[in-house]
Amino acid sequence: MRGMMAGVAVGLWLAAGCSRQAPAPAGGAQPEPAPAAAAEGKRPKFESELVHTHTIDGGKGSSRHTSTRYDDGKPFNAVENYETTVKGGPTTIKCGVVFVAHRDGKDVYRVTYTVAKGGASETTTREVGYDGKRTVLAEGEYGTLVLQPPAQ
Repeated sequence: MRGMMAGVAVGLWLAAGCSRQAPAPAGGAQPEPAPAAAAEGKRPKFESELVHTHTIDGGKGSSRHTSTRYDDGKPFNAVENYETTVKGGPTTIKCGVVFVAHRDGKDVYRVTYTVAKGGASETTTREVGYDGKRTVLAEGEYGTLVLQPPAQ
């Protein structure tokens, strides 16, 4: 019985994991974590706000979105990851805007725009570059999705 209990204890210890650091690779110490500046390449460079205007089932509406981060104590407003759903009568609009990377002098966003009505739906997905100037991300019968400099 004692042997079985020891086996169970060892099994639980292995399943829970060990808190010891992994041994250093041959020929050197563990690599240091990437500095914060490296993570910066994965954030927008241009300030922005997202404006969604829509007309569904005869009703007009709009919304704005941005998020604020503080670099060196200064506010920086930019859209990084946004998703919303708007419903009106038999129509539903779903849109998503996600920052992908900074390429060729532009912030690149993946835009998904779906209109569903009467059991059928149509989805458009594309990447769009934003250089700090008003940029239409999606436009159709039911609305417009625009990325622009933040309102002051």
